[in-house]
Amino acid sequence: MRAANPWCYLETLNKLLTDALGGSNELVPGSDHELVVVEARDGASRIPDQATVPPLHESFSAYIAASVGDAATQHVGEASHFVVLDEQSSNDGTALLLSRNQHDGTVDSVARVTFDSVQAVLVSLATATLGFTEVQSIADSRGGIYGRPTESPKRGGPAPRMKLGGH
Repeated sequence: MRAANPWCYLETLNKLLTDALGGSNELVPGSDHELVVVEARDGASRIPDQATVPPLHESFSAYIAASVGDAATQHVGEASHFVVLDEQSSNDGTALLLSRNQHDGTVDSVARVTFDSVQAVLVSLATATLGFTEVQSIADSRGGIYGRPTESPKRGGPAPRMKLGGH
């Protein structure tokens, strides 16, 4: 266990929390923060009782798991689905969405999602309005990432190519 991460995790966590709420508010105006960041306290992980609200400051200490498997089996409580930030997250605004095997706690499946999709996808998975296989399928059809493209077409620029045939 390490107390700090080599990449600037506070900036990335703040961006995740802000973008995730923004994405939820686009779908459901008036959405509240729903995400919880696992904290490091006295060398152990602690899951807060309430949603984590940005901005996070230097006094905030996120728990840094040794691996995705470690996070899944030791630090996310009973969560069936959870998000992990990795070094790629700070570069492209995406996170790893994980599905956990409820029998042994290991990670069953992984998909990459944009920060602005994280909260809405987790809520949809929790309420069974979206399945993890659907998330993976949509991500696969969009170059491996679920959510809107990080760069949208500019006004006055060329329109994106249309796909014919419905797929």
